[in-house]
Amino acid sequence: MEDKILEIMKNNNDIITPSKLEKAGISRVYLYNMEKDGLIEKIDRGIYVTKEFIYDEYYLFQFKYPKTIFSHNTALYFNNMTERTPINMDVTICREYNPHRFKDLVNIYKVSKEIFDLGVVERKSPQGMDIKTYNLERTICDIIKDKNSLDIETRNKVIKSSELIEIIEARIEEIFTIVNKDITSHNVKSNINTVILTGRGITNINKSDVAGKINLNIPVKMSTGRAVSTVKSEFRTSYALVRYIAARPFAKSVSSKIDSQVNENMFQVLIERIKEFFYS
Repeated sequence: MEDKILEIMKNNNDIITPSKLEKAGISRVYLYNMEKDGLIEKIDRGIYVTKEFIYDEYYLFQFKYPKTIFSHNTALYFNNMTERTPINMDVTICREYNPHRFKDLVNIYKVSKEIFDLGVVERKSPQGMDIKTYNLERTICDIIKDKNSLDIETRNKVIKSSELIEIIEARIEEIFTIVNKDITSHNVKSNINTVILTGRGITNINKSDVAGKINLNIPVKMSTGRAVSTVKSEFRTSYALVRYIAARPFAKSVSSKIDSQVNENMFQVLIERIKEFFYS
């Protein structure tokens, strides 16, 4: 029986748990006896390895916690986008999953179950073991969303605007399909009569307004004004919207309304005029 167990372990990367052994119809008692005899080694709670096992922290972590996926800086490492070995592992889990056993060991990011598996691929660990991580496209999206997950120098090296544009262009129809599904499911699509694409690099994404109009079945237009690049990043979308509205035929009436209400908060008046434009 011991030889059979060793053979099973050999076919399972020289590692096994009592529960997996029992699924093969063998009592876990054999593992305790084999450890006592020095044939195998217990390296963690409920984890046994052969003498040939090569320690691999990445493989071992996911073996212990299979509901995790390596992401962010660790995913960059596995996608060959950085030569620096991560000091701490970055992992993504579903929001519903309780990481109490490893919350102090790694950096944890939580996402909804709908996007948890999006972009998952298999890569080789430094020891040649198969591990689960996110592909480069998903990783770039995660880094942009969680801007504090990476230092500025590394982020600028990884996220080159030209490469990002290529990724977005290749997925532009898919992006609008997801947007359409989202606004439809939340019953807000009927309240939207125009979609404005904003952001400093939007004009570089080929035919994004056309793709949006086809997939959303709503008029889609580009925001106007190159000066948006001089505005602080947190205000660019608002600035682009105001510039777009200012270019419309009714701009003078908007301006006159604002000028006539000097005692009101200027920003609040602008918001009301924007709402009036989009929802009227």
